[in-house]
Amino acid sequence: MHDDYAKAHKLGLKQVRRDIANGRYPYPPALDDLLKGSGSQGEVHVGLLDVDTDLVAGTRTRGRQSMFSRGFMPLGEPGSEFAAKWIALYDSQLEEGVREPIEVFEYQQRFYVQEGNKRVSVAHCLGSPTIPAEVSRVVPMATDERAWALYNAFSKFYGVCPVYGIVVSSPDAYERLADLAGRSLDAPWPDDDVAALRAARKRFAAAFRKNGGYDLDLELGDAFIAFLRTCGYAGVLALTSAQTEELVKSSWADLIRAVSATQAVPVHLEEPGANRPALGQGIASLAKGLASPRPFNVAFIYDEDAQTSGWVALHEAGRLGLEARLGGTVHTRAYPECGSDAAFDEAVRDAASMPADLVISVQPTQMAQTMRAAAAHPEIRFLNCSALARGVVRTFSCRMYEAKYLLGMVAGAFSANHRVGYVAESPVMGTLAEINAFALGVAATDPFAEVHLAWIGAHGYDWRRNLVQKAQVSVVSGRDNPDPVDPRRPWGLFAVTDDGAVVDLGHPVWNWSRYYELMIRSIKGSAWAREGRENKQQGLNYWWGMSSGVIDVFLSNEVPYGVRKVVACARQAIMSHQLEPFSGELCSQTGVVQLAGALRLDADKIVRMNWLAQNVVGSIPGSDELVAQCKEQVKVAGIGEKALAAPARRTVPGSCATAGEGDAR
Repeated sequence: MHDDYAKAHKLGLKQVRRDIANGRYPYPPALDDLLKGSGSQGEVHVGLLDVDTDLVAGTRTRGRQSMFSRGFMPLGEPGSEFAAKWIALYDSQLEEGVREPIEVFEYQQRFYVQEGNKRVSVAHCLGSPTIPAEVSRVVPMATDERAWALYNAFSKFYGVCPVYGIVVSSPDAYERLADLAGRSLDAPWPDDDVAALRAARKRFAAAFRKNGGYDLDLELGDAFIAFLRTCGYAGVLALTSAQTEELVKSSWADLIRAVSATQAVPVHLEEPGANRPALGQGIASLAKGLASPRPFNVAFIYDEDAQTSGWVALHEAGRLGLEARLGGTVHTRAYPECGSDAAFDEAVRDAASMPADLVISVQPTQMAQTMRAAAAHPEIRFLNCSALARGVVRTFSCRMYEAKYLLGMVAGAFSANHRVGYVAESPVMGTLAEINAFALGVAATDPFAEVHLAWIGAHGYDWRRNLVQKAQVSVVSGRDNPDPVDPRRPWGLFAVTDDGAVVDLGHPVWNWSRYYELMIRSIKGSAWAREGRENKQQGLNYWWGMSSGVIDVFLSNEVPYGVRKVVACARQAIMSHQLEPFSGELCSQTGVVQLAGALRLDADKIVRMNWLAQNVVGSIPGSDELVAQCKEQVKVAGIGEKALAAPARRTVPGSCATAGEGDAR
């Protein structure tokens, strides 16, 4: 059997070299090392079980761990005493099987060997799917929030369905698995169901390993549940090993995407979740919840720098305001100019060493980077500032259309020639809602006004030439934030005098520090976890508005008192939800969107709006009309194919031009 040892030894050396090259620890990890700093609540004897060999992850103590590769291949020199014992054990197991069970400790569904390392090594070489073991479970400390939550979730699952190896990144995954099986976590599953699931997991694990799944930053259980959901629970359980391998291979790309992205309709949470403190606790309990042995650490990863990007400058002001609002209970760190994958990944690694409790990225174009980081660091919560919604990453944005409606009212009242200009950046999700809300606000104070549209992201953009000189507008809604590179550039809502001078009328106000404070309070309280439970398998987007205090409008003294008073009334009505810009009759450039008396459009229809209001003059640009940077924004967060919006026509004020069906949704 010397040849068998030589082959195993050669494979072990190869594994060690590969792990070192990839920056991984090349030997089986020791459980004692993993527990340093966190400890445990003790051990619970489970009993004699057949343990899957692919779940044996390491050793209990350091001992002779350097005698094995990470995959338990032998590293002792051929001809050594270690090699002789290994060969004798190989012969014995080949002829008689494992005569004595090994002793292992289970920690978070991985097994660490106390006695029997060589037996595990031989079992791997012989391809044995299981090995008998006396199992004791190590109970994690309750202070490790994630480990404790996962432990409790697994314990509940194991109590009704004793299957090891479905290791997941979210406690809610076991409830999703039970739903797929048509079972619950409250009553024991039939023995046949348990056996069928255990066998299906083993088949999937083998196929997952063969496709390189163990080299990815994914949990096998997450991939297995995605496979069950994609291919059908009953169908997967009926597959043979060969069929499972073929199906996993053919659907590999879709499977990996399914692990990190939801296919369900996203959920837009429009108000901050209440933490629901017990009666008598009130605000004091919430403040106590923010108190902890160390500050709550938040990392902000920016694609640009606050000195060159107005958008980043807004979030940077929010970051600094957050620390001022919550004092020493929160610590933040900014990572500017992380547009590249390498820079983003390095920022995440540094944030993880803080350790960060929350990582925030501020551009939709950072979503793919954020999703990859979230998969690699499930212990950290991730947020991306966009209207997108992905299962693994929650997103957040503002109902800016509410502020734009109010500014539209000012523009309509202030325009002397019934011509108003609007500057938009690129047709990404949410942008069309802001344009249309502004146009509806204009119509509220001037039913004869036209809103002429220009796109910053279009080739040849020049607001003075396109809007003032060509369209002869007298009021313009420009960029939503000042330009740090050129502070003199007009932004917000402004009037243009006959001699070309710019008069400030107002602008939207972003209160990111309040947004971040509310978000952190939801995490430290119960709202974050509850929202995840209540919206399983769906992307979550926090879509807060004026009622939450995260956005507002500022009006300058140039706006007449009467107009300010009317806008103040409309503002209060929006905050109390008595006024909804997208309720009632809505008409696009091509026809009816919804009839009078209708309730407000669904949140997702507002976010993904792809039509222009009837009083808008202009169209939605196609990809070939945009500059490179905006093309990338549209690629990630665009509203879809170019809408066929004809130039606006003069229509009877207050009525739709036609009652066509093209925009009826």
